[in-house]
Amino acid sequence: MSVVHQELEVELWGHGYAPVSVSDFVKNIWGLEASTLGTSLNTQCGLQEDALKQYENVYLNATSESAPHQPFHEIPATLPQDIYTTLEFDYATCSTLPIAATRSQYTTGLMSFVQSHSTTVNSSTSTKRPISQVDGANGSSKSKRARVLVRGDELEPTSNELDCLGDSRCHFTTGITIDGTTVALGRCGRSAIIRTVGFDSRSVADRGPQLLAASLFAFSRASMKQAGFDPFVRPFVNTTGRQLVLDSGIVMLDRLKLESWAPEMRKKEEEPVRDRVVNFLVSRPCHSIADASSIEEVQTILLDCLESHYHAYTTSGVLHYDISESNILLVYLEEFGKPVCGILSDFDLASEEDDKVFIPRTKTHYRKSTQSFTAKDLLIPPRKSTAPPLHYYRHDLESFFYFLICACTQYTFNTDSQGSRRVPTPPCLQLWNDQETAYMAKAAFYTDHGLEIVGDAILPHFAGVWNEWVTPLYRKVFKPAVALRPSRCDPGSKEYDSVTCNGMVTFEKFMAAIGVQPRPAKSLASRLE
Repeated sequence: MSVVHQELEVELWGHGYAPVSVSDFVKNIWGLEASTLGTSLNTQCGLQEDALKQYENVYLNATSESAPHQPFHEIPATLPQDIYTTLEFDYATCSTLPIAATRSQYTTGLMSFVQSHSTTVNSSTSTKRPISQVDGANGSSKSKRARVLVRGDELEPTSNELDCLGDSRCHFTTGITIDGTTVALGRCGRSAIIRTVGFDSRSVADRGPQLLAASLFAFSRASMKQAGFDPFVRPFVNTTGRQLVLDSGIVMLDRLKLESWAPEMRKKEEEPVRDRVVNFLVSRPCHSIADASSIEEVQTILLDCLESHYHAYTTSGVLHYDISESNILLVYLEEFGKPVCGILSDFDLASEEDDKVFIPRTKTHYRKSTQSFTAKDLLIPPRKSTAPPLHYYRHDLESFFYFLICACTQYTFNTDSQGSRRVPTPPCLQLWNDQETAYMAKAAFYTDHGLEIVGDAILPHFAGVWNEWVTPLYRKVFKPAVALRPSRCDPGSKEYDSVTCNGMVTFEKFMAAIGVQPRPAKSLASRLE
């Protein structure tokens, strides 16, 4: 497990946000009303010492992960009935929530126990903050979300959360982590991990018992959408003969039936264990860009994807990470009296970024089918002593450039006897497809005569695109960025802007090189309306 956690720590680098307050979490993630939270925090209550001592004895001497489960359930069960009456909350029902990596009939969530190396119930590894930070009393929040490392005791619950994300119905997973009497809430999605600051559930001064009650109340009342499930997933109602599917037959998915999602090696705590199901997302039919019927369509599709990629990054901080031929699609819009439109798909490896923090490209970002489109800097052979290379916006632009070269050397627009509309990859580009040779092959591309060697392989009908798009991009954008980049030993390397190669590789420079005026985001979106 230590090896697994080391790998997981690298994979999650940059995906963890700085801890948020419990108040912000239960309101914004689980949908608890501010008035209900305020009522909970103002109710006088405390935890029963006998239940705490029983739990402490079990926790400190536990030999298995499951041992503290039931004793911990006894702690909130002993809270004064006043707080449950105030919240209109039946904890006896909530106490049936499974405390493992599970989906329950109440919510999707993990209640994970962390076994730290501390000698007291209050773990020294927990992140505990003053009450002003725990319950969000100051009411302030930063517009920029700082990034932190996910490490140590946080890795175990995170690994369970990631297992749950294997369910195609699940957009994110929420849950509670317990270390001794320190409690923290968390949300794990495919692009970010959010944790709250830890609070001591037995500390009356810090309103720990009230926060515990409010957290459990919000946890049990979360809707399917707040719990992380796709709100558009509905049960399918079989029909007979030619009977139509009516609105009355489509039932909203309210709560899932009890399902266990614990790793197979663990002892089962609930029955029955149900099989997973396959869900489908139905959308307008898309086609490979290789199916385009002309050079003009290829250019239109590429420009659509370039601009939508740019607007997604500048307006929402989303970087695609996996620009390749298979993700650049076309949609036929003849039925709307419009030409083809480009669609950029597969944002499953995408990541949110801000203007200060960038995410390293790790082994999960590599796919054999996209090796030839990967930016040169990201192909540098990894070393154990160095961190993975950072992935910038300019790297995605470089991938678009490599796709353009691929099209110029392989797209024929005519279907051959084998049903293919392209010729094989030319020998000069075959080394780009191999992980062992891709870096050196692309480095050679930016040396003397590199462009001429690849240019000998272009197809005759792409000569115009090669001269008007590829050559200017090579000479005005990407080769200068490579040639003028200082080494780490150069005095000016510290002042060098690696994000844009000192302003040489940007969206504006890319579009200027091919002589195209960028369109506003609204104009681009209107093509699909």
